[in-house]
Amino acid sequence: MSWPLHISPVDAVVVLLYFCAVSWIAWRSSQHQKSARGFLIGEREIPWWAAMLSIIGTEISALTFVGVPAYAYAKTGNFSYLMGGVGMIFARMIVAKWFVPAYYRYDVVSIYEFLERRFGPWTRNLAVLIFMFTRVAMSGVRLYAGSIIVAEAVGVSYSAAIIITAAIATVYTILGGIRSVIWTEVMQVCVMFGGALAAACILYNAMPDGWHSIAQATAGMDKFRLVDTTFSFTSSEHEFSIWSALIGLTIFNLSIFGTDYDMVQRMLTTNDAKHSARAVVTSALADVPIATLFLSIGIMLFAYYSYFPDPTLPMDNGEVIAKKVFPHFILTQIPHGLVGLVVAGILSVALSSFQSALNALSASFTVDVYRRHLVRSAPDHHYVQATRLATVGFAVLLTMVAFLSAPVKNLLILGLEIPSYTYCALLGVFLVGILTRRGTDRSCALAMLLTIPFVLFVLHQWMGLAWTWNAFFGTAFSVSVALTLGWSRRFQEDA
Repeated sequence: MSWPLHISPVDAVVVLLYFCAVSWIAWRSSQHQKSARGFLIGEREIPWWAAMLSIIGTEISALTFVGVPAYAYAKTGNFSYLMGGVGMIFARMIVAKWFVPAYYRYDVVSIYEFLERRFGPWTRNLAVLIFMFTRVAMSGVRLYAGSIIVAEAVGVSYSAAIIITAAIATVYTILGGIRSVIWTEVMQVCVMFGGALAAACILYNAMPDGWHSIAQATAGMDKFRLVDTTFSFTSSEHEFSIWSALIGLTIFNLSIFGTDYDMVQRMLTTNDAKHSARAVVTSALADVPIATLFLSIGIMLFAYYSYFPDPTLPMDNGEVIAKKVFPHFILTQIPHGLVGLVVAGILSVALSSFQSALNALSASFTVDVYRRHLVRSAPDHHYVQATRLATVGFAVLLTMVAFLSAPVKNLLILGLEIPSYTYCALLGVFLVGILTRRGTDRSCALAMLLTIPFVLFVLHQWMGLAWTWNAFFGTAFSVSVALTLGWSRRFQEDA
């Protein structure tokens, strides 16, 4: 009888044990479920360190596990990607200083409640729509990235892998809400990091002469360049320059960690703003060594296959498919037992980011749409059930987007580009609401409506701006429109 999986029976047992552990954690978390508030923000009883690991698990998706090594493996890939970490740290310090205290001060369950209290219903409604559209698109791409290794390991088609991953994550999310998501993410991050570290060690030990072999294979390719001082608004080759990091990517990360409920929801689960701020900042500091690890894996993969050419590497029109190189190495070169650990690590990040997106989307739908517009007064258990049903609905949407992402070659850049077109509109009105006393419901709603086409058609299509600058100019435009129209009597609420 033939073994149907591409991994060995030993590795399959390792993966099975991982799933048993995650299932137990999810079940235990569900036992503490008391109310709709607990389902959505965990009754604000989550320790800051668990929230920190959950933030890492949410942002470091399968897109990171597959996409960052693929980026570094490509001929033009180098360590300048780490400059994004500079912008990430600056952005989260701003979030910790101004955004988190504002959300706790208003005691919101959904951050878009803040916009209604500060401006009005139109601003909140439009912000919710922008968040849901963007998060569905982003997380659908991440789901496809995770399905690549699942398909290779399990020996099924990409379509089946997408459905399997989505189904498992949906069950875990329905079981225990945000509490279940966070505590499973804590384990998933640990397994992910352990699997990636094991793969890196095996790659390094496989080099004929250690570091010298890596340096020789990459000689003249500038792969270890960390600081790119080129200043360009339009060049895609310099999208991670020091200028993009300090300016463009700081604002980009501020838009993600300040206005995306998928990220902010974790910040709202600790007992106060101080612990939330600690979780946000420490997660940014942890991202730098994690990104370094995955970049190193990509460069070592390039060196490894330079010394040991493999005719079975996934190819397309005579060109190696970079996004499939790391999964191929895992399944062909890593010893049995450790393959199970690495596969479990990739499954961890695939499930973690998908669970997180499902929980945030369904929570926002329940708080911002269902409870406000459909059923305004019902028992707590009714809203918990509504959230669970919404989870299934969003799982279907994300699965559809994952199918549409299959033809994309550079998944990492696509996953980053999508929010750069829309979240700057949200960031503009959040900044107006948190840092000023200006702006009105009408002016902020119109600012968001105008900003997205401005970014897509003026900045991207007409000016050809690199995606790393979209957030900076888009946010400036959004703030300008909200403040300028807010001063006009035509846009005053009592006019």
